[in-house]
Amino acid sequence: LAPLLLQLRRALADALFATPVRNYRARLKEALRLTGVIPNAYMRPPLLDLSPAECDAVKTAVAKVQVAAGWA
Repeated sequence: LAPLLLQLRRALADALFATPVRNYRARLKEALRLTGVIPNAYMRPPLLDLSPAECDAVKTAVAKVQVAAGWA
């Protein structure tokens, strides 16, 4: 179980801190929104919202972790 969790944690970190790294804040907010911690992932200027592809990558990583942990 531990190797699986380590692999999932790495996949989530890779999704959140993918290039460009400066967008990690928006990716982290999206992950928090997906898990219900915050109501929205709105980014105040000058930071930009995520592209649909970036949102999908975060959503996929979060979903894998939730399924493995039994949260979904």
